[in-house]
Amino acid sequence: MLIIPLILILLAILFPGFIRAILGLISVGICYLIFVGLPHILTAQAPVQASVEPAAIARVSDQVSAAPTKNLIEPLDVKFQTTASNGRNPIITSVTNLPEGTKLIVYLLKPHYPDEERRRAANLPVCWIDCFPLQVDQDVIVHNGRFVYGPFNDHGGPLVPGSYIVQAIANPMGQSESVMSILGQHGENLKGEFVYMDESGTQVHPNHPWNPNGSESERMEGFFIEYRTIVNIN
Repeated sequence: MLIIPLILILLAILFPGFIRAILGLISVGICYLIFVGLPHILTAQAPVQASVEPAAIARVSDQVSAAPTKNLIEPLDVKFQTTASNGRNPIITSVTNLPEGTKLIVYLLKPHYPDEERRRAANLPVCWIDCFPLQVDQDVIVHNGRFVYGPFNDHGGPLVPGSYIVQAIANPMGQSESVMSILGQHGENLKGEFVYMDESGTQVHPNHPWNPNGSESERMEGFFIEYRTIVNIN
């Protein structure tokens, strides 16, 4: 761009008088624009990078760290529905929403006498023959939304017709990682009528979320599932 004012200066030398003065002024203006005005314009248009103080970054980081995190896992309201088939050597089928691969311990209990309360008050057995389970299956696994157990028998023979109690227990602790990711390592993702906790040796329904700072039994054992229902064997 410097060639333009040089040409004008040469022309000013060649032309006399008034024209020389005009060309000289134009040359001076162009030189001023090149050396003073143009750098100023470019500097004014350059983007300004805002500087962020380290203290401000630390405050934002602390706010993000302190913000409460939302549990993305919805609580599982545990459900069961049970049927019996195969007559007096029953096969029990329970439909459930427990996750695939959940392990349960399943009991079939002898039926209680109709006058259970009177017999209990008299310190007599309240169920037929004895109150021990007829059979215990400890390797019952949920598959495709159900678990099947049986056939059951009574000391090798068919069951006496009547109403029997099915009991299924599942402890989230000791399950596979995929199952625990849904139930919670201590059952903290469970809710519903079949969810219990141990309180001074008594099973109670928890009325609060699992508390890692709660009682020793709650911290160690957490929540567990216990399902009981009656099936009629004919």
